[in-house]
Amino acid sequence: MSTSPTTVDGPAIRMQADRLRFPGMQVREILIWKNWLYQNSTRFDRYEYNVRLGDGVDPGSAYPDSSRRMWIANSMKRVDVVSVKGGHVTLIEVEENPGLTAFGQLAGYQTLWRNRVQAGGPPAVHSSLGVDNFFPTDLPSDPDPGLLLVCARVGNDALAVAKAAGVAVEVVATDFSSLKVQGR
Repeated sequence: MSTSPTTVDGPAIRMQADRLRFPGMQVREILIWKNWLYQNSTRFDRYEYNVRLGDGVDPGSAYPDSSRRMWIANSMKRVDVVSVKGGHVTLIEVEENPGLTAFGQLAGYQTLWRNRVQAGGPPAVHSSLGVDNFFPTDLPSDPDPGLLLVCARVGNDALAVAKAAGVAVEVVATDFSSLKVQGR
């Protein structure tokens, strides 16, 4: 007698559409972001997700162009959200409970954004290999993007670091009970 395996409808399956809509975010981050977006959807004119920044790592011309393109694209840094209001850009990181590394990420994204703006675009190798297709070319060339950390909770130490680093922090009450595995 055979028994069929029990299928468990886990959060990753239930939230598949949201995971495609908000690539790069974990399911808990998606819930936080959706709550924030519900309250702030008209705050910005535009939202771009999982935007690649930086040069990435080029393995060199000894590799086929398709391999180089994948290697570079996969090794680039990715900001959760690039939001635009008029000509001003804000780089947004979404974390459940941010530690100090979240501020390092945002500072790194800001530096990489500024480098791209100062260089007038991507490195030549990105254009020649088509890597720049991963970056929306019509984003404003704002030389001084704002930084925003959206989270479900944050400690006082992180708030002190945020203030010193010029990072705005917005806490969004989020109920994670929908992530419980159903049937258990």
